[in-house]
Amino acid sequence: MNKIKILLVFTVGLSIIYFIHFLSSFIGHNIYQYYSTNTMEEKVIFAAMLLMEVAIFIALNLISIGLIKIIKSGVFTSQSAHNIKNGGILFLFACSLDFTYTLYSIIESNSPELWLQRIVTNVLLLLLGITALIISDVLVKGSFIKKENDLTI
Repeated sequence: MNKIKILLVFTVGLSIIYFIHFLSSFIGHNIYQYYSTNTMEEKVIFAAMLLMEVAIFIALNLISIGLIKIIKSGVFTSQSAHNIKNGGILFLFACSLDFTYTLYSIIESNSPELWLQRIVTNVLLLLLGITALIISDVLVKGSFIKKENDLTI
């Protein structure tokens, strides 16, 4: 349980840092001025990046809630598995948005440094999403076995 508590502190801290990062994107841009002066293409890209950030923030919070339920109710609960699964799905959604943006930036720019950064971000989001889905599947199977063992006693 101590490792799960450490993971919980890490995900909550990451959520706080990500929330500050999200707020700074609003503070750094005058939204009204941004939307009145930029092209439609730039507006869509900005909205997609904000949607990606919101998806990542919600995914981190869902995984944190799942970890809290593991600490309170025990390791194999279907509620914690459900939250972690939804967090994984949101990470994969954010990965798909980021991948779309990466393809667009590769087509539009000639900056290999940007490509490498975007590709690494895509791989990390993909790994986070797949890992969360695998963990949720293990928790669901463990919950099923736990219920089965409780009935056979």
